[in-house]
Amino acid sequence: MFSDREQLFLEDGELKAYLFRFESGVCGIKLENSLGYITVLPYQGQMVWDAVFRGRSLKMQNSCHFPRFRKEFRDTYGCYVMHCGILRMGCPSEQDTHPHHGELPYVTYDEAAIVSGTDEKGRYLAVTGLYEYNKAFGDHYAARPMTKLYAGSSLLDIILEVENLGSAPMDIMYQCHINNAVEEGAKIYQTLPWDADHMVARTSVPQYSEVNPKFLELLDRVEKDVKATRVITEDDLYDPEVVMFLRNPIRDEKGYVHYLYRHLDGTADYTTYKADVLTCGVRWIVHHKDWNAMGMALPGTAEPEGYLAEKEKGNVRKLPGGQVFRSVITAGSLTAEEAEEKQQLIEKIMGENN
Repeated sequence: MFSDREQLFLEDGELKAYLFRFESGVCGIKLENSLGYITVLPYQGQMVWDAVFRGRSLKMQNSCHFPRFRKEFRDTYGCYVMHCGILRMGCPSEQDTHPHHGELPYVTYDEAAIVSGTDEKGRYLAVTGLYEYNKAFGDHYAARPMTKLYAGSSLLDIILEVENLGSAPMDIMYQCHINNAVEEGAKIYQTLPWDADHMVARTSVPQYSEVNPKFLELLDRVEKDVKATRVITEDDLYDPEVVMFLRNPIRDEKGYVHYLYRHLDGTADYTTYKADVLTCGVRWIVHHKDWNAMGMALPGTAEPEGYLAEKEKGNVRKLPGGQVFRSVITAGSLTAEEAEEKQQLIEKIMGENN
């Protein structure tokens, strides 16, 4: 049912779903509303490849312009949202045996579907699917992601359910890798204090990276004052990357934390989630001539230092047999007026907690 030309598959008022193939042959689903669209890879990791609202693409910018058939996500990495985990997650140390960010980012899904429905937020279309992991004499689980696009909204609900199909408890690590584009001069607002108790820069460099000397100067500034990352300037070289652990954010009265990336025109990228489910947060920034990515808030159950390091920290959870882990994250873009409201909310929360 997938061809080189977009074909309308389902229409529900302003909501439309199209099926197509990228030029590489990878299957794609385009969900569209009155404000824009998202593209999802139904069989390759259920990645949200792109999100375009009001004419602006939200995703990171690099040389990977379309997805390809590859075994590892790093060989075809240019997406907006990627699911990481589940048994292992993060950058493996020399002692770790798992792949970078685990098995889930670009795994081939067994099933895919488009869902039409209504919930408390309104009418939506969603892409969902099933991936079953079943290792002989080992772990057995089902992963069921769902990405919802609502009528009249430029915010997505990004959901993942993981069910332990085995009888024994199973290790679980998860991170939702949300990759926004960088804009020099844009400013971050967050319900998290800008201090060393709540934001910690990772000083180790991934095994696959070479260090640019100018980067070491930036990293030194960040270690001395985390506010150096609040606004990226033309002279800042995030090469290979700056990773910061976001710890103990301030929650609103309903348990949500808020992250806002306010652009020069007043609009913003936005991420919010419940911190009692996703207890760890990460910021990932890359900014140089080949890569531009603002991973403003990557929510998860663990930090991305690999299985052994996170187990030592106590961040590897056990999911009992027959039980389900469920994560819900809202991310996307806001108009200038919507962004102003969120900025005021963030400032009010932080003012009340000073």
